[in-house]
Amino acid sequence: MTILLLGRAVESGFLWIDAQERIVLSSCPHQFPVGQAISQLPEPLRHDEAFDRSQANIFKDGNYLAVEVPVSSGGTVLTFVSMSTLQAMYLETQLMIFGSLIAALVMALLIAFFTIRYLLKPLRALEDYAWAVGNRQFDRRLEINSDDELDQLATAFNEMADRLKSYDEGRRRFFQNASHELKTPLMSINGYAEGIRDGLFTGPALDNAIEIIHKESLRLRNVVENMIDITILEQPHNRYFLPHNLGYILEQVMETVGGYALERGVLVETEIPPHLGDWGLGPVAKSFCQFAIQWHTPCRKQSNRSCFPYRWCQSNQGRG
Repeated sequence: MTILLLGRAVESGFLWIDAQERIVLSSCPHQFPVGQAISQLPEPLRHDEAFDRSQANIFKDGNYLAVEVPVSSGGTVLTFVSMSTLQAMYLETQLMIFGSLIAALVMALLIAFFTIRYLLKPLRALEDYAWAVGNRQFDRRLEINSDDELDQLATAFNEMADRLKSYDEGRRRFFQNASHELKTPLMSINGYAEGIRDGLFTGPALDNAIEIIHKESLRLRNVVENMIDITILEQPHNRYFLPHNLGYILEQVMETVGGYALERGVLVETEIPPHLGDWGLGPVAKSFCQFAIQWHTPCRKQSNRSCFPYRWCQSNQGRG
């Protein structure tokens, strides 16, 4: 007889017992022969204590698990299963559960591995991008194809790289301009000093040369102080506007480059109209004049009123 136990088919034996407690039909005649009294079996299937034959009864010992059910003819049907069979099924079930847990754990580890790898891929891209930005590779772009916070983070990193690139370019320009601002008064001081040493200045011209050297040294000191102030007080959001006179600045420029022009043997003529404003053109004017003097050519500069509202004109006949 086949019965279902825990969802599995289990082969069981049965005995038909009549009212005189003798076996009428047996599924295992070699072990439980027909005609033998149930109480004389070498392996008992019932308990010794009394029980009600008119009801279904369950018997269990170390060898068998039995169920006896009365029938209408006055006898009973006793179905039994060996305990060793049940124990084997129990162990097999435990092994199946344990194997299922191991398989589920391996599957979970594989899924976790690929999931973590997928999640770490953009993070590793961010790490590589951070190293690239640290090495001043600002033109590199970070691209993460996702619609979550990582995409927003990548956008923020790209914007940060653009700002760092702008800051780096500004710093480069600052050092270039600063070196140029330092070079111009030093060249003027050197030109006037060599002229004084060679005896080119006498009388009032000597006093004027010494005064220009003094002014250029003060200008050099101011440039250095301004550089220190800029490095300490970097506040790009603050802007300050002060009134200036462009004509006065251009006169100072001519005094500044006068020594260098004298050293190079170049005559500089100016036409400066009155009432000019200032837009920070002093360094630009000095650069133009220095560049023109460098090539030993006649130079003429003029500042004219125009609709912008001013126009700076410079011309020469040299290679520059």
